Amino acid sequence: MTDTQAAELLADLARRITASLDLRETLRVVAEAVVDHLGFGAAAVSLVQPDGMCEVAAAAGPDELGQALLGSRAPLE
Repeated sequence: MTDTQAAELLADLARRITASLDLRETLRVVAEAVVDHLGFGAAAVSLVQPDGMCEVAAAAGPDELGQALLGSRAPLE
């Protein structure tokens, strides 16, 4: 990937991120970009909840993996 392509990709991602005020939609866009452009097979983004648990808020990759991960919770530690 050239520097120009990388800059265009980042600009496109920035536009997509700022297009929504919904946090989970924004996190989904980021997870999809990781899979689509960085060569990972899957990506997940977790948020720390007030009770100290981490909850998967967005996932990208194979549909069955995303469905299995989305909403799953685990202790922060």
